[in-house]
Amino acid sequence: MHGLVHWIAGRYAKSGITCNAVAPALVTDTGMVPDEPSHYTAKIPVGRLGKPAEIAQIVEMLVSNSYMTNKIIVADGGWTASAF
Repeated sequence: MHGLVHWIAGRYAKSGITCNAVAPALVTDTGMVPDEPSHYTAKIPVGRLGKPAEIAQIVEMLVSNSYMTNKIIVADGGWTASAF
């Protein structure tokens, strides 16, 4: 997916078309995980799993910004040290 985002962003930026992606970690209330297991939350700096509304806010920001392109936004509560 990352390679495709980077290719599309580079190919279509001059036409005014942006391409970004959201890479969420574990999100509650989605069926991704049945509950909030402590062995996961202990590794996440914010101390909990993400919520669907939080991921949606990131998507809203991306679709409303015509300048940002070629970005992968990692939404993981600080779990990973760096983004892609």
